[in-house]
Amino acid sequence: MTKRITMAIIGIRSDYKWNIEAFEVILKRQFLVTSLWDQYMAREMMDAGTNQEAAIFATRLVKTVTGGDVTKLPLFKEVCATV
Repeated sequence: MTKRITMAIIGIRSDYKWNIEAFEVILKRQFLVTSLWDQYMAREMMDAGTNQEAAIFATRLVKTVTGGDVTKLPLFKEVCATV
């Protein structure tokens, strides 16, 4: 079911896809296959950052999830621990 939801989000119109409030609910409810979403976002961002909507969304998502403190991200903690 989560794979279907993820694929639906990937294929939906841009004005719905980049809705940070809706995405936050979907993410918190674990309705998203994060590996598929990560691959999709990587493809969207690979065009030298020319997809402005994707870049703004990614920035807002990190700020929303972390409350503006990037050190709250598990990945940040892992990177710091290995350095």
